[in-house]
Amino acid sequence: VAIASLAAAVAASETVSPNDVTQDYPAPPQPPRATTPQSTPLLDAGPEACLQRALEVSRQTAANKSSMLADVLARKQTEVDSINGFVVREGRRLGVSVAANEALLLLVQATEELFASQLETDAGPVSS
Repeated sequence: VAIASLAAAVAASETVSPNDVTQDYPAPPQPPRATTPQSTPLLDAGPEACLQRALEVSRQTAANKSSMLADVLARKQTEVDSINGFVVREGRRLGVSVAANEALLLLVQATEELFASQLETDAGPVSS
């Protein structure tokens, strides 16, 4: 429900700042909205329809490996700052709680820092 609230607040916002910069940019053109089988715009269908669609997509893609998980398993830099970091910054800006995204952001960032320190220890300090 918090994500649906955030999405609605972002959709109603006149400006979007994906990199959390101080300069305002006009909102980008909106792509066609996701629809339910009844062809109702999903965000207009209400929280229960959004939840049901999220659960349906989750079941259909349960066996998939996300690119972020693949990056973590390969000990590579992830896109967590661009994805979950954006949700966290927008949630704070709009006063919407996004606790799960905040937790995920911190956990993945901590994992990345751990991998970076292990690489530095294994290879010795990086010289400039």
